[in-house]
Amino acid sequence: MLECLDAVKCVARTSKRLPDCEHGAIMACGKDPATFTCKEICGGLSTCCSRRCASRCHECQKVTREKMAEGSRFLVREYHRDHACERLLKCQHLCGLPCSSDHSCNPRCPQECRQRCNHRKCAKPCWEPCPPCMEPCEWRCSHHSCPVVCGSVSPTNFF
Repeated sequence: MLECLDAVKCVARTSKRLPDCEHGAIMACGKDPATFTCKEICGGLSTCCSRRCASRCHECQKVTREKMAEGSRFLVREYHRDHACERLLKCQHLCGLPCSSDHSCNPRCPQECRQRCNHRKCAKPCWEPCPPCMEPCEWRCSHHSCPVVCGSVSPTNFF
């Protein structure tokens, strides 16, 4: 063993700066930081939706490497892992389509309609209009009762 000192690696834990990103990591002194997989949150701004990227740094490094010219070194992750669009639709559901700078959000929200009352629940997808409930309103107290059908405006507007 003493004949080949290059094979001896220090195992003391130390902080090292990573060469392919702005992060650092705790690793064995003898470990090459270029071989370390950065697990920090990327945090870069996505050009598609201007939100902070929630992927791991190494995932976005991989995407950037695949899309950049061969042999170029980088410190900034210019490209990010694909993610679902988080823009709010008029119905208050998230778009959910694959995010890109030029996509149009889904006007036909496929999620379940949120309109429901004590009498029924709308079974149509969110984007389809559903008829209002025509059953008598069930709101009442010892002094008042609601004079309109369930699907009308709130009873608090009457008192």
